[in-house]
Amino acid sequence: MIAEYYIIINELAGSGHGKQVWETIKPILEQRQIHFEYRISEYAGHTIRLAAEYVKTIQRRPNITPVILVVGGDGTLNEALNGIMQVPQQDPIPIAYIPGGSGNDFARGLGMATDPEIALEPV
Repeated sequence: MIAEYYIIINELAGSGHGKQVWETIKPILEQRQIHFEYRISEYAGHTIRLAAEYVKTIQRRPNITPVILVVGGDGTLNEALNGIMQVPQQDPIPIAYIPGGSGNDFARGLGMATDPEIALEPV
């Protein structure tokens, strides 16, 4: 399966750390020729809307797995999950997360990599 990423970025997360994370991972995605599109979350609650719109508009295709990728902090991830849950889905779209907040408590609690380059490594 090939993954396509639908990315939501909160550039203001972690006092601008979200933007730094995006500036780190965007060239990696481009270098690996990974298909992606992205949107910037611009205000509180915007990520909810963006995530719901992605779920509503993503066209399913054979052998392609759409993935919603969130770049931001715990609050951004929470909003994305809420947006995804607002739209009923027969075949749920996976969500991925690259921490870009100040504390990244969720990522730390799960033992996730907080370095964006490590987080992007294939498993």
